[in-house]
Amino acid sequence: MEQAIHGVPEPQTVKIRERAAGTTWSSIASDFEGGYQEGMTSTEPEGVAQCFDKCASARGGRARPGSVRGLSSALLDLLGRQRIAGRTVLEVGCGLGGLTLASASRGAERATGVDLSPVAIREASRLAAEAGLADRVRFAVGDGSRMDLAPHDVVVLDKVICCYPDVDALLDNSLRATRLAYGFVVPFSSGWRGVLARAGIGMENALRRMRKQSFRAFVHDLDRIEARIAEAGLKRVAATGRFVWYLAVYTRNA
Repeated sequence: MEQAIHGVPEPQTVKIRERAAGTTWSSIASDFEGGYQEGMTSTEPEGVAQCFDKCASARGGRARPGSVRGLSSALLDLLGRQRIAGRTVLEVGCGLGGLTLASASRGAERATGVDLSPVAIREASRLAAEAGLADRVRFAVGDGSRMDLAPHDVVVLDKVICCYPDVDALLDNSLRATRLAYGFVVPFSSGWRGVLARAGIGMENALRRMRKQSFRAFVHDLDRIEARIAEAGLKRVAATGRFVWYLAVYTRNA
């Protein structure tokens, strides 16, 4: 059941620390701290790409062109209130491109998806062709925090911010590409939702460490994220919570 969010809880600064040594109980425990590291930069984007290459390979054959559900569907509905039809949409961290394709199906003039995973982009392009949307949808491999993003009316980050250690670079780069609306999904960082989010992501990170995978997820300070978006000249017009996830849409001030 959705719960409207009228304010963001008190921030709690939390961290994930990487250790050069092998897996130890203390290093696994540190993964449960999960969170925001001010000024931290992404030194291993290929770790993210490799992780999502595997996910895309496993899910690509089962994906249906333009199908979205759960949080992605809810975010698309929130964005739809700001009107997607006739506008251009950019999804940063698009994965298999479900939300990108769905926005085109809902009348977007043009939709673009970028992702670090070459496998995901290959599968997304295939799904676009199967859906008959290849003329209005484009997918490209790239790092959303660094690549040159062309301006679009609507920019979307669906469960992507939590995949980047350098959240400031990702926000700044994607916000520069935003003409009208900016929508995102992130884990809550405080309150009971934040506790559960850090525990869940911490468990996932601990498993990745034991499997010697370099990718880590993060629970970033939500107040910090929203303050940075507001500083870029956007105002929150819709927000909701679904269990440990926070969904919000911002629009640019006139």
